[in-house]
Amino acid sequence: MKKNRSTGVNVLVVMVIVLLGVLGSEKAAGREAPSAVFPEPSFTFAPVPEGMVVTHNYPVLNEGNDDLEIIRIETT
Repeated sequence: MKKNRSTGVNVLVVMVIVLLGVLGSEKAAGREAPSAVFPEPSFTFAPVPEGMVVTHNYPVLNEGNDDLEIIRIETT
């Protein structure tokens, strides 16, 4: 049982070292995390008659150096 535990710890240590190496190589390659920027974070709609459809586009800029993937959008 002690051998299995030390093997698990060794695997965990190797995984952490590999992860740190990958993160370090991305920084060295000039890649950083994506950064979503909303130039217009809010918009106030004027009163709208019932049944009328109103839309507004919100631009999203990626100021990071890696691809920005938008997975989910929520409104408040």
